[in-house]
Amino acid sequence: MRISKQNLVEGSSFLRSKKSKNFDREKFMIDNMEHNLTFKEELKKFKELDKDQYSLLLRKFKKKYKDYRLSWFENPKKAFETGNFDQFNPLCLDIETASICDLACPHCFREYILTPDKIMDFDFYKKIIDTAVKFDVPSIKLNWRGEPLLNPKLEEFISYAKKNGILEVSINTNATTLTEKRAERLIDAGLDQIIYSFDGGTKKTYEKMRPARFKKNKFEDVYKNIKNFHMIKQKKESFFPITKIQMVLTKDTRDEIEDFFDLFSNYVDDVTVTQYTERGGNLEKIPKKEKNSLIIVFFKCGIRN
Repeated sequence: MRISKQNLVEGSSFLRSKKSKNFDREKFMIDNMEHNLTFKEELKKFKELDKDQYSLLLRKFKKKYKDYRLSWFENPKKAFETGNFDQFNPLCLDIETASICDLACPHCFREYILTPDKIMDFDFYKKIIDTAVKFDVPSIKLNWRGEPLLNPKLEEFISYAKKNGILEVSINTNATTLTEKRAERLIDAGLDQIIYSFDGGTKKTYEKMRPARFKKNKFEDVYKNIKNFHMIKQKKESFFPITKIQMVLTKDTRDEIEDFFDLFSNYVDDVTVTQYTERGGNLEKIPKKEKNSLIIVFFKCGIRN
């Protein structure tokens, strides 16, 4: 087992098995940009392109993606150094397309905060995307804490974003409703990344960590859904979406890390175990040194109390 730097937030990390392959999402996206649906849609705007013009356009898209990922790390530093937090456009929007979930995970804040079950209206969504395109937002994720597959029009949402210039579209899902038909529709819509949330390397632990709200959630059913998605993607010879699966490291899952990697290493591009992050609790329990650092950050953001 080894610890790798997390390619999301400065200072975070995740666990990798010695047997697992290293997957570089950024390199994959850049190397396979010609298969990105947004690039393909841009090509349709030209009646004819010679080889040099095609290469120039492709380099433009690759550079846009490189710049987006570089800004992901550089912009926060610049904001804190200058004290100006309004100088940058958003790099990614999390859009809650389905404020509903079919699971009742004990570690999820949805179990402790009242959240009404709602599905986003497509016309409202289009307004969000149209505005995002005007501000040249490169990336969106079509969920926050809900389960996006419970939105019956999710594929239309993905397609609209890709056809209107959003470079990267991702979703997080528990995969409980990821049927074969749904898998085909998601791939055809141009989804760039699908991230599975799956806690446990055994049936017992998974079903304890991921109980259902409406009907029993079975380990074998979800595992089959994820395997089927892989096989359908292979059958279609599709480069996208990138597939990633993550398990949160807890007292229930810590002894099943290798089991988790063994389950998914052959069916998912990127298999990771992430550290548990507390999203609640008492502020008085924060050590004094860390609390003082937070106070400085809050003051820079204009937060006084």
